Amino acid sequence: MSNEFIGAGWAYPLRTSMTGSIALVSDEREVAEAIRLILGTAIGERPMRPEFGSRIYDFVFDEADAGTASRLAYAVREALERWEPRIELDAVNVTVDEENRNLLYIDIGYHIKDDNDPRNDNGGVHINSGILNRAFYLAAASIGGYAWEKAGRIWYVTLTERLQPESDFVEAANATIAVAAELFSESEQEAVQRAWEEVGVL
Repeated sequence: MSNEFIGAGWAYPLRTSMTGSIALVSDEREVAEAIRLILGTAIGERPMRPEFGSRIYDFVFDEADAGTASRLAYAVREALERWEPRIELDAVNVTVDEENRNLLYIDIGYHIKDDNDPRNDNGGVHINSGILNRAFYLAAASIGGYAWEKAGRIWYVTLTERLQPESDFVEAANATIAVAAELFSESEQEAVQRAWEEVGVL
């Protein structure tokens, strides 16, 4: 099995490497840390993607019993099936600690799929990235070809020649649309416009 589709990403929790750069993880470790990130994010916590995360925090003040364990296991399964397309869940078991009845253990059994899932998006790198990056990705995908040929030129000219330190997202959107019209055809301009509309800026 080739694990190339698993991708690589920033380590979670965020930390630096021995050289002082952002620590990266890949392969199975990247998947394990992605699972921690999904489960460690409460729904509504991310302003630009409020539906991302899990509902496990909904059970913090519930009684630690079999009913809570069952609902918690369902919430874990629901979150991972939605947000981690690279794995197949085998089991989610929630048990109560015998000595400390306020402590629950969540054991997740999974295996990495043999092939990629259309929802993968390299670990969510484009889905979960910043607004400008997401708009760029959508425009580049719509325009087609190599990203640096058209979308890259549009963003480069916009960032280096048109925007000021105080520019906001709407100004960035309008500037990229104008640059697309100047450099290329109506087709590229429309692709950039649609990208900004999809991320909710326009």
